[in-house]
Amino acid sequence: MSRLRVFGVVAVGALALAACATTTESSEEGESAFVPRRTSNSNGDKAKEDDGPKLEEKVSDACPSHGATRVCTPQQGALPDGVSSVRATQSCRRVPVGESSRLEWGPCNVIERLAVIPIAGDCMTIQCPASAPNPVKCELTFGGEDGRGCVARASTNALFIKEGVHCSGLMVTGTITCSSLPGTIDAQTCPIPKPQKIYAATPNDCPH
Repeated sequence: MSRLRVFGVVAVGALALAACATTTESSEEGESAFVPRRTSNSNGDKAKEDDGPKLEEKVSDACPSHGATRVCTPQQGALPDGVSSVRATQSCRRVPVGESSRLEWGPCNVIERLAVIPIAGDCMTIQCPASAPNPVKCELTFGGEDGRGCVARASTNALFIKEGVHCSGLMVTGTITCSSLPGTIDAQTCPIPKPQKIYAATPNDCPH
């Protein structure tokens, strides 16, 4: 009788162990469904875990505040006669949107037209074009040995350039920049690389 009891206890214990093992395997299989899958790239290397779709980063072109300005490039088109380039800006403005409003950049407006005129010679009068009538800058090189250089106003929209006393054909080279905006011609905007620098009101005020 005691042998039957021992056998029964052993059988029950074996059944219990088998049931526990089955439960553990089922639990492990269930947990594996929640483990993030790893993907491989074209080189076979393991990539980062796939955590779901990512949000794309968008670069905003919104203007920062009402009245702010920035430099812009106007639409390409034929430049006025004699004009080499333009300078343009646009302003941040508030526009209505339904019952609300938003900030956006306004149109690109040309604020300055520039003309760069090359020069070569002596005793020259350089006329700015009508679309950029104001001399505002010059870069000059005087090729002679005379120590005097003169830049004079020939008119409101023209400069006279001379080296020395006589118009002897000495070579002055460089550029004159004209603008649609007013400006001044002086030692800062039009340096003369000579010991004696003369900025005259008229050509007759240059050495002669």
